[in-house]
Amino acid sequence: MDEDVSHRIKVGWQKWKYVSGVLCDKRMPVGLKAKVYRMIVRPAVLYALECWPIKTTQVQRLMVVEMRMIR
Repeated sequence: MDEDVSHRIKVGWQKWKYVSGVLCDKRMPVGLKAKVYRMIVRPAVLYALECWPIKTTQVQRLMVVEMRMIR
C-alpha cells in the first residue's frame, strides 16, 4: 500500500509541474489558481484512494504533500 500512495504522490507532483505555469504565475488570480489545483492536481493524487484501506501515516503523507503544493 505504501508503494501505491507514493505513486499517487508522484503523479500529483507531475500534474503540478504540468500546470505550474498557471499556478506560479503572479498575474493569475488566486481563484483561478485554486480552480486549476482542484480540477487537475487534487484528483490525480486522490484517484481511487477512497476505496483503499490506508493508515493514518499515509493520510498524513498525503496531507503534507497537499500543503506543500498549496504553498
